[in-house]
This record gives sequence, C-alpha cells and structure tokens, in this order.
Amino acid sequence: MKKIFSIMAMMIALSVIVSSCKKDEPEEPEYKFRVATYSEDWGTGVDQWVYTYGATGKVTKIIRNWVENNNPVLDKQWDFAWAYPNLTITGNNNYQITFGSNGYAATMTESGDGWAETYTYTYDSNGYLVSVSRDGELRSEIVIENGNIKSWSRLSDGVWQVKNHTYSTIENVHGIYNIYSERAGAGRWLMEMGYFGKPCKNLCETNQWAHSDIGSTMQYDFDTVNNTVTKVIKTYDGYDEISLYTWESYEVQ
Repeated sequence: MKKIFSIMAMMIALSVIVSSCKKDEPEEPEYKFRVATYSEDWGTGVDQWVYTYGATGKVTKIIRNWVENNNPVLDKQWDFAWAYPNLTITGNNNYQITFGSNGYAATMTESGDGWAETYTYTYDSNGYLVSVSRDGELRSEIVIENGNIKSWSRLSDGVWQVKNHTYSTIENVHGIYNIYSERAGAGRWLMEMGYFGKPCKNLCETNQWAHSDIGSTMQYDFDTVNNTVTKVIKTYDGYDEISLYTWESYEVQ
C-alpha cells in the first residue's frame, strides 16, 4: 500500500513539474475599429475626410477631399501636434484643444484670420457632454437618458430651441457621432474622433425640432463581416442626407 501511495505522489509531482515548464500559449491579439474615412454624399460629389493615425494611435493628420467620379481632389488639410493634455490643430482654421482629467476636451479655441472663439465643455460623471459655452455664454445644453442624447438645445436669435431624439435597440457598437449638439463648436469630422464625450449608446431612429411639424428618420447599412456602420441615411421632408464610413482595424495594446 505504501508503494502505491509513493508512486501516486511521484506522478503528481512529475505532473506539476511538466505543467510548470510548459510554455504559455500566446494570447490572441484583440482588434478594434477606428474611422478611416467619413464622407457626406451630396449627389453631385462627395466631401470626404481621410484620417491618418500615428504609432500611438492618435490622429496626426486629416485631409478633406472633394470627390467626383471616384476622383479625389485635395480641398483642405489639418495637421495635429500632440503635447498632452494639449492638442494643436493647424489648417484652414486652427484649433487649440486642452483635455481635462476625464480624457475629454475641457476647452477648445478655434481661430482664423483675425478672429478667435473659445468653447468650454461640461460633462456628467459618465463622460457624456451636457453643456457647451462659447466665450462665457451658454450655447447648448444636452439631456442624456439611458446613455443617449434625449435632446439638445441651441440659442437662435435669442430663443432657445430644442431637438428631440428617439433610438432603436441596436447598439452603437463602434461609436459613430451622427447625433451630437451642433452648437458644440466642432464639426462632425472632428466629433468623430471622440474628443467631446461618449457617443450615444444606441443608434438614433428619429429626431425633430420641438417647434417643427416635420422630423427626420434614420436608416443604417452595416458591413456584414465586422458590423461597422457603412452608411447613414437621414430622411427629412423627402430629402436624403447620406453619410458614409470606412473603417480600419487596429490592435489593442
């Protein structure tokens, strides 16, 4: 009986030694997707923004092309210089962005030939943008509900106007920014970088100004392989506004 127990003990010990000497299996790399191009299709041609990323994953350059018959012609270019928490963007207009402790833009100054405007941003505890001021004056307030922009407001000719939104159950997996406060100071091409708070959790179905009888509906096309949004069709009063995306994968470090 003692022999049996001795043999079993030796086998267990040998098993532990072999297991400890075994090489770890290499982990499969994790990949995510980021915007490669964002475009607005006007029917007669396309405004196309092309994003270039550096080794650290940060944007280093954005160009805007005017595309007709698949022939892109350079229209504008912005170069990005990072000295975190500051970002300097130089181009047609210049932008100076300072990021806060939450990782999102706290202030942004846009400047051109002889003019400058400074925007200040406030976020909730979950990282959603909830208010925007320009040169100290409140310009927009955003109401968040269940991770989505329920409404956002703008000051127009001294009157506050409110745009309301409804959402589908489809999750905004890769985080597009087709819904945002259009008084935030940043255009859609810059919003898509995620500098100004979290994107909506779900994809928007409808939106409408509270003072208007006509609203918009939205439809989405997806890449069947990676489930990224490739097209957004926003229909308003019989007119289609079309946004297009292409994506590139990158390895998460």
